[in-house]
Formats: sequence, C-alpha cells, structure tokens
Amino acid sequence: MSTQFKIICATCKADAQVTSGCDGEAAICPTCGQRDDLEDAQRIAGEHFLQEMIPGLQTDLESLIKGDKFMKSEGERQTRHSCRWHAVPL
Repeated sequence: MSTQFKIICATCKADAQVTSGCDGEAAICPTCGQRDDLEDAQRIAGEHFLQEMIPGLQTDLESLIKGDKFMKSEGERQTRHSCRWHAVPL
C-alpha cells in the first residue's frame, strides 16, 4: 500500500494546489475555487480516507468473529459524512 497521498477536491476531483501567502499555506481547487488552510485540508482528506477504509475492516472483523463462539459483534457501523477534500494514494 502506498504511503504517499495527494489531496483532491471532493466536488471537482481536481488536484488541490498548495499556495503560500501571508496567512500561511492553503489548499485551493483550481476548478471550483474551494479553499482551506492546508492543515485543515489534510485533516479532512485523512478523515475521508479513514471513512473509506473502515467499512472493509468492519466486514473483515465481523466475518472473523462470526465463526468464534466466544466473541460477538455488537458495534455499530461507521456512519459516513461528506468531506470537502479526499486523499488519493499516489
């Protein structure tokens, strides 16, 4: 699995451009103009990445637990929320 990611706009799917200014670094979508502080964009993209990974992990764990008479799955499924930025592996 790749450990490097790029940030893309969730709406346009365009690669975010990183700019530096007097107020720090920002991630900007060149297509729609969406803009966030770079740190916030990275956090949001990371949250999206986790949202994409968790359902598969939950399914794998449930299938392992299903065959074990001493363990039981009582957890709730992770709910998804929309994210302005997505993380895409390079």
